[in-house]
Amino acid sequence: MTDGPKEKLKRFIFTSKINSKGEPQEEKLEVIIPELLQGSYSFYTWPSAPVLAWFLWERRSELLNKRILEIGSGTALPGIVAAKCGAKQS
Repeated sequence: MTDGPKEKLKRFIFTSKINSKGEPQEEKLEVIIPELLQGSYSFYTWPSAPVLAWFLWERRSELLNKRILEIGSGTALPGIVAAKCGAKQS
């Protein structure tokens, strides 16, 4: 008999040697996402989510005070990265 699906923590680390102002300075963002693999996909980080999150991280200087709407992203990794980079929450 099993206790059901186990929660797993996934760690995503985004780094850059140039800061959001284009100056040489190392910046780092770490996001830890809990995943629960089950019949529902709402607690699953889709394979495309880290790619979109990296795209947003690389353009973080453009996100400041922008409104971002994220739809259908599973664990919301791109939205979390956008918020950490200064995007507004709606």
